[in-house]
Amino acid sequence: MRLLLFLLSIFLLSPSISSGLSAKNKPTGNYEYSLKKYKGKQNVLLVFAPTKKNSEFLKQSEILKEQFKFLNERKTALFFVLEGDNGRADNLKLRDSDAKDLRKQFNVKDGSFLVVAVDKTGKTVGKKTLPQSLDELKKFLKP
Repeated sequence: MRLLLFLLSIFLLSPSISSGLSAKNKPTGNYEYSLKKYKGKQNVLLVFAPTKKNSEFLKQSEILKEQFKFLNERKTALFFVLEGDNGRADNLKLRDSDAKDLRKQFNVKDGSFLVVAVDKTGKTVGKKTLPQSLDELKKFLKP
């Protein structure tokens, strides 16, 4: 839990994050396939935003920073899908091409903020255009 909190704080405070991944183990840009690895195992919470300085993204990040225990209990992978190469996919760097794939898959327009919850069966169970409180997230993310 402390590691997740630490990683989130680094992500939010750092203007640029170097992932240290080699070209062959970076995400492939086909996240429909990559999200399948969570099916049957974990929920996925995707937070789409233009940048990490977006006011809605900052509000949602602040809410999530306090809730790593909840995300762990609900077995939830957290994705920050930003425009450009600054996103994160469950503690891995998310390339721009991968972010574009996810935006297309979930019909998210550039410049938009959106929170998407995907359950363990792979079904989208929630789509909200405003930051979500813990109580709202509990409705979507089942243990």
